[in-house]
Amino acid sequence: MDNELAGKIFVRETTGLIREISPFDALVTTIVLTNYGLGMATFETYTPYLYPGANLAVVAVYAIPFVLLNASLYIVMTNAFPRSGGDYVWISRIIHPALAIGFLFIYVWYQAAFWGSLINYTVSYFLGSGIATLGFALNNSSLINISHFIATPEAIVALGTLIIVLVTPLLLIPLKHYLRFQLGMWVLGILSIIISVALFMSTSPLGLRHIFDADFASYNTTYTGVINQAKSLGFKNPGLLTFGLPTLYATPFMFLSLNGF
Repeated sequence: MDNELAGKIFVRETTGLIREISPFDALVTTIVLTNYGLGMATFETYTPYLYPGANLAVVAVYAIPFVLLNASLYIVMTNAFPRSGGDYVWISRIIHPALAIGFLFIYVWYQAAFWGSLINYTVSYFLGSGIATLGFALNNSSLINISHFIATPEAIVALGTLIIVLVTPLLLIPLKHYLRFQLGMWVLGILSIIISVALFMSTSPLGLRHIFDADFASYNTTYTGVINQAKSLGFKNPGLLTFGLPTLYATPFMFLSLNGF
């Protein structure tokens, strides 16, 4: 036996298995799963209602160190378990397998509820709001009526089921084909963000106000009117630097939004 191993560098020959996911694909997958765009959109949309008076910029300063700490922990654990990692492996090896199983049980049920709600958001908020926006921009009452229909429970169930049926084959195709599709969607998302930022930077706040007034003139809605109505309902501008309790209370919400929302 020793003579057979004398001329070999490795005790066991390679199995022929290769890595199918490159470091770049892993990076894209992580960004897609974490979905910072959706997290930031959710945070900026709901925070003024959930935590009135919170300063979004200061909340980001509070929350980002905790986000980086959480990311650093995942990096350390991944390096410690390079071949087989993940929450179950880490918890079972460091604490106890029973706790890891309990965590996975809770996680599976949470994911089931989360993806159900995400389908609801996709249909009612994203698809419905997108069609409504086009309807307002084009002054097309048919599109606006379609957006109202999409917000009904029947439409949400029907379209949500259709989305699940269309997405399921993506989980069944070979991994390399899925990664190509994912990369295409990621590039599309990055381009959309770049275009959105460029459009906002191409005009001044005063110019944006004029565009808003022109687009919503037929609905008797003005930028100043929206601001005044918000103030009459108790909304206050927190200012550039506000370090009050609402800002502190909103920090955990932003942390959750930026950690795989």
